[in-house]
Amino acid sequence: MDLGKRSFLYWAGGLVASATAAKAQQAGIIPTTLTSPTSVPGLGQQLDYLNTHQAAVEAAGALPSSLGSLLSLELYAHRGVFDANGAAITADSTLVKTWTDTRSGGFSGTQNTAANQPTWIKNAYNALPALRFNGNQVLSVPDDVSLRPDSGQFRVFVVARTNTAKLSCLLAKGNNASTVQGYSFLTDYAFPTVTTYVRCSNSGGTGRGSQGLAGIDNTVKLIDFYLDGSTITGFMNGSNTSWTSGGEGPASNTYTAPISNTDALLIGASSTPVYSYCDIFAVLVFKGTLTADQVAMVRRYLSTLYANAAPAAVAYNTASETTLWTSGVDHAGCRIPAIVRCNNGTLLAFSEARAGGSGTDNGQISIVMKRSTNGGVTWSSETTVRSDGTNTCQNAAPIVHRGTGRVHLLSCWNLGTDSETTIVNGTSAQTRKVYYQYSDDSGVTWSTALDISTSVKNGTMRWFTTGPGNSEQLANGRLLVACDHSDPAYVTNTYKSNVIYSDDNGATWNLGGIANLEGTNESSVAQLPSGTIVLSMRYQPGGGLRYFSTSTDNGATWTTPTSNPTMTIPVCEGDVLAIGSTLVHMAPYSVSNTRTDLTARVSTDGGVTWPASTLVHSGTSAYSDQAIIANGSTLGLIYEQGSGPNLVFGTFTVAYPKWTT
Repeated sequence: MDLGKRSFLYWAGGLVASATAAKAQQAGIIPTTLTSPTSVPGLGQQLDYLNTHQAAVEAAGALPSSLGSLLSLELYAHRGVFDANGAAITADSTLVKTWTDTRSGGFSGTQNTAANQPTWIKNAYNALPALRFNGNQVLSVPDDVSLRPDSGQFRVFVVARTNTAKLSCLLAKGNNASTVQGYSFLTDYAFPTVTTYVRCSNSGGTGRGSQGLAGIDNTVKLIDFYLDGSTITGFMNGSNTSWTSGGEGPASNTYTAPISNTDALLIGASSTPVYSYCDIFAVLVFKGTLTADQVAMVRRYLSTLYANAAPAAVAYNTASETTLWTSGVDHAGCRIPAIVRCNNGTLLAFSEARAGGSGTDNGQISIVMKRSTNGGVTWSSETTVRSDGTNTCQNAAPIVHRGTGRVHLLSCWNLGTDSETTIVNGTSAQTRKVYYQYSDDSGVTWSTALDISTSVKNGTMRWFTTGPGNSEQLANGRLLVACDHSDPAYVTNTYKSNVIYSDDNGATWNLGGIANLEGTNESSVAQLPSGTIVLSMRYQPGGGLRYFSTSTDNGATWTTPTSNPTMTIPVCEGDVLAIGSTLVHMAPYSVSNTRTDLTARVSTDGGVTWPASTLVHSGTSAYSDQAIIANGSTLGLIYEQGSGPNLVFGTFTVAYPKWTT
């Protein structure tokens, strides 16, 4: 993109076709209510400033239009911020008179008294601005029925950083004092642990409730709370924690509706005993029912907007990309990649060669491979590793044994005339089978594939998938392969994820633990230095959900799978890899839940949170696999790119997320 021309600049509210004031109104940089937008002071500088954040903006895109009817208030510190003279603010440490929701007919928060105006901080967090409240600063948003919870569903999202040494109010509507009708959102250092909490009361201050979120610190957080007419539920970076007793407010998250206070909505606070000590980056208010998918979309949008301003999760080397297979050229279809590094440094890349095209999951499918002996700079010609005439051989799951160097390869087979549907329904001519083979010369030659189905499938399993993608040799030497299967006993959803394992260097194989959630599907595993194994699972029912489970007994048992609302991933395979104590997760990561925008996410707390992200490929992208390929720090990636797709190899390194300023 040519930044000098400023053609097609995306910013949170829309598309700017050129850097003109009129188009800036369209984009939401200045209010549509201004009659002479070309005269707005500071507009050109603000457009220049926004250009510096283009990568984050384009990655975030915009909130889906389907949310428009529910969205009551939408404020961002990077737009719609004006000083006492009505000029768009671009200079650091400028007092803010007006913070404008720049949608047509949107509300504004105002403060006419300079002593009570917050300060616009240009580089509050990794070059993104915030409004800083440092005492009695407050902005007032006029009352509207859309800002009252009443007896229905109501949700507020705030991106903020709080001063944990102060009792601080982020926003309140009539409930700054806890016995007054309304709601408020505060941080309280007086709790046993510093806590963010929400409290609300009905008329007369009765029926009060609170929800506390322990563990707030001096870092940027995405915090949201939800009122459903009787219960308050709070989330921090997409995770809900239990109430922490103490401090102010009742130790209960229930309340009695309605909450219909008609006071103004205050952002910040200006009255004792509560003031405001925080940096606020964004405030979004929704009235009405948001589906789980819509909530995930909002969290995805906000986390992308602010995570992309932080140091990258990974440093992806686009110049290193090499197309290994091209659908329609090398084979009718090329899909389902896998990659491993042999002990001698040789890289092995695998693909399915589909005679019926990329969209055909059965019929004549072979597993093919290419080798690289120079870290992925050049690659050998293709060799066939597993083939059976017109039948289906697929789902390559390779593992390299650290001690012996043997490359183990698990894969699956079915009759080409059978499909996943007929196998799942029990109407197929034969069932799905699992095969094992190995190479002792870094993939130059391979053993004959052996049928191990009776060892790794129980009597009721029908469909079965290994991986796809590389799996894990555990610290104790066990070879562990992530899988999934179907079973007619599962009544809600057809599938569950599971693992299989070998404790004797591939001589025998066994069925391991099964994740106890119907609908989990293709999966991948990674072991942390603590010994904990993380299982990342595709969720077949959809909803943008990705499920995770952990094991501390080498895969024999798994915790109940849980989803992370900030991981908005379509129904698709995803890969997780551990490099030291850091987890790298690779998957399409799209607000619209389509297989687009392959993104790397990084976690340093065992997968509890994924605060940093890097867009690897913008556009159609799907299955992927990763491997550590050099020096313990350079990683290789093979992924499906484009609608063909093509299978592309590239390299990257991990950049640890830095959320603390």
